[in-house]
Amino acid sequence: MTVLKTILQIFVRAMLKFLWKIEENFFHGIVRLCRGENWVGINHITILQETPNYIVLDKHHDILINCADPGTLTVVHQLERLYPDLVNKKLPFGFYFAHRLDYATSGILCIAKNKRACGAAGTAFEKRNTKKFYLAILRGHVSQDFLTISEPIGKDTRERFDKIRMAGQSMPYCSELTRDAMTHLIVLERGICYGYPATKVLLRPITGRRHQLRIHCHTLGHTIVGDFTYSNRRDVFPHRMFLHAYKLKMSSKVENLDVTTNDPFLTSITKNKWDSYQQVITIPDALYELSLKE
Repeated sequence: MTVLKTILQIFVRAMLKFLWKIEENFFHGIVRLCRGENWVGINHITILQETPNYIVLDKHHDILINCADPGTLTVVHQLERLYPDLVNKKLPFGFYFAHRLDYATSGILCIAKNKRACGAAGTAFEKRNTKKFYLAILRGHVSQDFLTISEPIGKDTRERFDKIRMAGQSMPYCSELTRDAMTHLIVLERGICYGYPATKVLLRPITGRRHQLRIHCHTLGHTIVGDFTYSNRRDVFPHRMFLHAYKLKMSSKVENLDVTTNDPFLTSITKNKWDSYQQVITIPDALYELSLKE
């Protein structure tokens, strides 16, 4: 009887995972339908800076860095086209990625040209000799102009969200094992995005946990606009998730980098549907204010 019960439990769990996968694919299909054509091609890549040791690119939103499925377009495919001589067949995906960005996040991504440069960059990120700054538009009006969010992050223990979501410690479904996480937030502008109150912010993650910025904004009650996962699958109409890796400063034994992208969340870009009616601080001044807090 015990063996039969165990087999039944395994079967039920496998069926649930199968159904959850179907459900997830269904909802992602709904997102693509609601957001309209958002096609990313192999040429949709911008090189911001190239040095003897690093390539720094501006990653498009809604593209994976790598994928086991050869039919899925990834950043790796884009790099293979531009830099065929740098492909290292000994690496799982051909290139030395110094760090990563989520599928839906756009902006600065650093690739090392060699093993030594990758090791130096990895050490710089590990020892926090890097400074990363992100632009985002959040749901609702953030009342305070400056915030430091300090909340540990762990796994989402709900089985259906395994490997999909993380959780802040204040959430009842957060795992007992957590890691410290800290983010500085400065309000840049307040306005309306897709017909609802919204706030444009500059984010400075002090730590680098998975989904850190998305979770910290969510726990504030100001989820990032277009964040399908942490809006509980409700925010499907914006054309993208409004999170962008805007600036990277890195000090390493091999080479120092200081790279900035353009702001993709301007009011002049029609598809953003972002109207600002209160400017609190400019981006350069916000970067300076954050530098004083280091």
